[in-house]
Amino acid sequence: MAAGSSACFPAPWGEDAAFRSRVVRGQVDWRPIHDKRDDDGDLLDQFSICEPATQSAEGYRLIWYHSRRKAELDFAARLARLKRAVERLDELRQKLGSPRTRYRLRSKVVAAVEAILQESNVGAWITVEVEEKSTPKLGQERRGTAGEGDEVRQEGG
Repeated sequence: MAAGSSACFPAPWGEDAAFRSRVVRGQVDWRPIHDKRDDDGDLLDQFSICEPATQSAEGYRLIWYHSRRKAELDFAARLARLKRAVERLDELRQKLGSPRTRYRLRSKVVAAVEAILQESNVGAWITVEVEEKSTPKLGQERRGTAGEGDEVRQEGG
């Protein structure tokens, strides 16, 4: 649906999805109907309706409206959610780079990423790839304090 448009009817109705699809394809004509101004005459909001009005399968008249101010607020809200999700994904990436990370299994990393995207409600706009990288752990050949001539071996990874 066009940013700033609103729909309010029962979920089973398919009109909302059909209308959103028309908006995405650019098949909706909007007619301005009202400019809201403050006392100084500055434009605060502009309201438009979709023409022609449509009818639901049950015969109800559907009037789709668009608010320029609501579109601006929706955009700002989406941008804030995207920024927060990117920050949280960056924090996760830093945790993954730490030698003391709790995320040792790919499935845990994928679950953490999905949780961030779901909580932020930005999964439709962000694609994340999880790449496995193992870092070799080095250790001494013998127990005790490392000395100058001690040999080092690679453990695991």
